[in-house]
Amino acid sequence: MSHHSTAPPRLRLALVGGPAYDPLYTLLPAMADALGIELEILARQPHQELNVTVAADASGSRTFDLISTHIKYAPSQRDWLLPLDSHLDADDLRPFFDATLETCRVDGALLQLPRLTDARLMHWRRDLFEEAGLTYPATWTELAETASRLSEAMFAAGFAFPGRSSGLFGTFFELLVMAGGRLFDDAMQPAFVSEQGVWALDYLHDLHAVRQVTPPELPGWHFDEVSASFRNGSVAMIGDWPGYFSLHRDPETAVTAQAVAIDRYPVGPAGRRSVYAGSHSFAITRWCRDVPAAVAFLRALTGYEAQLFEARRGAFPGRSDVLAFIREESRGDDLAARRLGLLEATVREDMLMFPSLSTYPEIEESVWPLLQQGVTGAIPVEAALRRSADRVHEILKVADI
Repeated sequence: MSHHSTAPPRLRLALVGGPAYDPLYTLLPAMADALGIELEILARQPHQELNVTVAADASGSRTFDLISTHIKYAPSQRDWLLPLDSHLDADDLRPFFDATLETCRVDGALLQLPRLTDARLMHWRRDLFEEAGLTYPATWTELAETASRLSEAMFAAGFAFPGRSSGLFGTFFELLVMAGGRLFDDAMQPAFVSEQGVWALDYLHDLHAVRQVTPPELPGWHFDEVSASFRNGSVAMIGDWPGYFSLHRDPETAVTAQAVAIDRYPVGPAGRRSVYAGSHSFAITRWCRDVPAAVAFLRALTGYEAQLFEARRGAFPGRSDVLAFIREESRGDDLAARRLGLLEATVREDMLMFPSLSTYPEIEESVWPLLQQGVTGAIPVEAALRRSADRVHEILKVADI
């Protein structure tokens, strides 16, 4: 009599990495064990590098079964992602916010499940503000003045923003819209060579190259470096993502832990706040070797326990049941409760969504170096905007948009 043992399903993963995302992955072995699945994490990288890795895999060996993605990136990956509607039922989807789930659809098909919603809040040093006799700025014009006063008073940087990649592009986009401008017109052509576009890019140029209230190394910084600069005490004020909150509060990881204060963005010249935001997600590839195993693991990755784990570290969950629990749990913690309220208001009122263009990641990647030249003063602001618009026109023309 022979005994046949069946090998457990094996899933090959490509995951986004970084301080805000890595802690969740400590739970993956236990999740896999509970489901009788074996995991192989073949990539763990910052998102833009991950996108390159996933694209190379999609056009080559097609190794990955399940990937980290984002509502910003999924439209450019639509040909690679498995539609989930026929694999999930109403009970699977009910806990997720309807509006968030809707952003996970591309051309009507559900291609991903939300992990968390990201929207920045301003983090500032209460102690330094008090020493300098300053209050939190109500407008971006006031923020520039406040950053100048802080830089003079503390002999360090008053403010920092990402000086490269999607972080710089997103910060420009926020300021453009807060000034009353638009990234694209109704025909989906670039519309940022405008008075508002000039104000937005010139504002960043003024902070970095004229007032010099930002660190000199800013053009090399993305989100992780900006966040770390606040925690190590070298910058007095930054916009930061929810997932870093536990690091800001922990004296082991932040010299500023006792002095952090949090607020919504200041308002722009058009009298509004706009916060570049979106949802990180997980998706299954069309060539996944074991779809039932991947769907089971996707449920666990986006399940109550996983999202509660991240929400307790600061993430804004994609699930209403987790948000309700966290709201209750934070009641005895003034800073946590205030932050959660500010985050809810930002997600509800200030979210600035990117257009659902398959070429959008390519546009971001092509344009930010030109914007950076405007920020540093390597080329005039108006020239940086015109060259950026020309580049966007080229990309859209090739894509026949």
